[in-house]
Amino acid sequence: MCRLGSVVAVFKYSTFTLYSVSLPPVKLEFSSLTKGESKDCEDIYMKGIMMFLDLEKALKAIESRCNKTTLNFQGSTLEFSEVEKMLKEERFQFEIDIQNSAKQEAVYKALSLNRIRLELLLEWCVWDHRLHSLFSSDCRVTDPKTTDQKYEALAAIKTMKHKEQQDKESAQKDAKWEGVSLERDAVVVSYFDPQRSRSLSAMLSKIEYDKGWWTPFPEIRRKYMKNLLRGHLTRLGSLATHDTETIACELTTDDDGKLHIPLDSDNYIVSDYEDEFSCIIACALALLKNLPVASQDLEAESCSSRNLPVKHKYSVICPYAAQFLHLRERCCRSEVNFIASLSRCRVWDPETNPLFAKTLDDRFIVKEIKTGDFESFLKFAPSYFDYMYQCIDEGKETCLVKVLGIYQVMVRSPKCGEETTHDLVVMENLSFGKTITKKYELKGTLHGRLSSAENGAEGILQDQNFVNDMNLYPIYVAKGAKRKLQRALWNDTTFLNSINVMDYSLFVGMATESNELLCGIIDYLTQYTWDKQLLNWFKSSIVVSQNVLDPVVISPKEYKKRFRKFIDTYVPTILDQN
Repeated sequence: MCRLGSVVAVFKYSTFTLYSVSLPPVKLEFSSLTKGESKDCEDIYMKGIMMFLDLEKALKAIESRCNKTTLNFQGSTLEFSEVEKMLKEERFQFEIDIQNSAKQEAVYKALSLNRIRLELLLEWCVWDHRLHSLFSSDCRVTDPKTTDQKYEALAAIKTMKHKEQQDKESAQKDAKWEGVSLERDAVVVSYFDPQRSRSLSAMLSKIEYDKGWWTPFPEIRRKYMKNLLRGHLTRLGSLATHDTETIACELTTDDDGKLHIPLDSDNYIVSDYEDEFSCIIACALALLKNLPVASQDLEAESCSSRNLPVKHKYSVICPYAAQFLHLRERCCRSEVNFIASLSRCRVWDPETNPLFAKTLDDRFIVKEIKTGDFESFLKFAPSYFDYMYQCIDEGKETCLVKVLGIYQVMVRSPKCGEETTHDLVVMENLSFGKTITKKYELKGTLHGRLSSAENGAEGILQDQNFVNDMNLYPIYVAKGAKRKLQRALWNDTTFLNSINVMDYSLFVGMATESNELLCGIIDYLTQYTWDKQLLNWFKSSIVVSQNVLDPVVISPKEYKKRFRKFIDTYVPTILDQN
């Protein structure tokens, strides 16, 4: 306490928390836990068990109708007990596969489950043909070469689910994978013409065992996966021409028509899921991984064209595929890790438009961007790659949240043929593996930057919120940590100014458990175009109320100065304790 005349001043010590500053990591870690994976595993397990139970019931029904225990097979015989043993062995192998998938590294679990799901579909189709042959009056096994003809005749009489099922099958005719066409750095994923695909019976007719549908399933699976690895899809089709219209039928209608693309080996399968754009990108990258990537860049004019012919359900344009691949090789453990992470996602906020989603392992963010931003990136992309390589190779400090891919996804409705185009960017999730209590997006101005969002996991606060919070509950960082942040911001804003970019933001996430401030520059795709220059000229030449002008629309040079000054002013520091 200090007395100065009639005034008394009281000083009181108070505790404070010192935060460290975390910049985007050079090498990305991947999660040990994928959200929703246990539910998917349980769902596949239950579907598989129900399918085998259905098949067991069907075999018992056939056995009770057939007086013979020995079946004729093209001059040879097959004991009915062997059929039952075959089914038991396949069920046992399915349960082993489920157990093994649980032991997989988290990033690969979704791909392993996709493979098991595909194998169930294949297994059901094989058994459907087997049951079809057993349903014949003399219990004689039919030749696979003639099974399709008999099936077509029977299918004309028996419909599985009447009109509803017919509509679904018709919609799925387009929903098959044809492959990929590569034009410069653009990869196009499409579905095939059903007339050009091989039927399952045609595949079996060339198999080394001359047993047709009674070939051991591991050999059928090996042949089928070999065809997939070669880029040839064997047509499975909707079967169920007998009386077992239960969970197995649901399995075929749910999974038939999906893309199923092997990744590196037949142990991992990338599949597409409705309304998950990241998995469509993953399918494209899985195909591109097995093809030579063109060395030349994709020119802005060719990629920005909206008149590309789209004949299939999906088309994916991958600009600068080679350069992004090289960048990911520096940042990710492998390309397979990147594709595996993208194989599943969930929408972060269903109310937001355009799309904003996170991969299930939280590693990446998939965000829809404006057409102008997409085309701007194509123009400055070579400079972006050079700068990122420099930062990574030379250890130069940077706050840029890494953009690891930019894509144009075109989707055509199989029923009405309507096409929609989505320009998407894939970037690292800065809050990966952290519990964030508050999030700020700072642009370096207080005007119009007060968010009414409630504080919470997804509530994004702005500049005025940050200043208010710092006044009430200041966050202190060590002087050395702040200098590290300032150096990174200086490097990045100098670079962004050189490519004529403005309107970027500094993401600041408060991780109170670890006492960290996660900092990274995001949304750095907007260039200072002629329309923004015109608005800036109008603002500087005519006296207009500041309340009706966008504070963001200033030149990149002025934006850079304002951005740096804000961070220097409003991030409290103390001297290093050492």
